[in-house]
Amino acid sequence: MHSRIELFNQIILFRFSFPFGRPEGALKATLSLLERVLTKDISAPISREDIRYFIRKCLENAAYTNYTRVSDQAKIEGNLMFIFFYNNKKNQSAR
Repeated sequence: MHSRIELFNQIILFRFSFPFGRPEGALKATLSLLERVLTKDISAPISREDIRYFIRKCLENAAYTNYTRVSDQAKIEGNLMFIFFYNNKKNQSAR
């Protein structure tokens, strides 16, 4: 059985779980499963508004995680390009 935290993390990292294209409808199915888990939790019933808030937070965290990873990757690639151009210019001036 999926716990709230497992589903929360699955939604946040959804984009990175399928690097070569995401299956159609998979995110929608995951969100539906999360909604069912939240509504069927007997120990702490949750309202529709709370479900929407929880899903919104999941998607906001997913967007932030995606932005952070893309930003970090761009910094690495930018540094590599700078090193390449620097070395290329240094080699050309040495000739």
